[in-house]
Amino acid sequence: MTDSSNQQLLAQIGDAWARARKTQPLWAKVATEAGTLQSLEGPVSYEAGDYICRGVNDDFWVQDESKVLEKYDSTPKTAGRALFPKPKATKSSSRRSTTASRSTMRAAS
Repeated sequence: MTDSSNQQLLAQIGDAWARARKTQPLWAKVATEAGTLQSLEGPVSYEAGDYICRGVNDDFWVQDESKVLEKYDSTPKTAGRALFPKPKATKSSSRRSTTASRSTMRAAS
């Protein structure tokens, strides 16, 4: 896609962007070693200490700890963690999350 076609697309959908408040917990596991998730968009690399996250629709993605804790309150550390949205945390729907299948998540852990 060229810059001009990107601009045309953005002009067409301009007002369709929306902001959403996080209301559901995020399940996350801290990676103990580097690896790769095979997402729907392709392979996504992660490092030890990154969070492998699972959303409410069983979508998976990788985030670094600072980004997760900026938006979510942590629960006690266990093998898997539920993180609850901070009151003022919002996300833009302008960016699709990186997703992976449940079987890929199991293979990565």
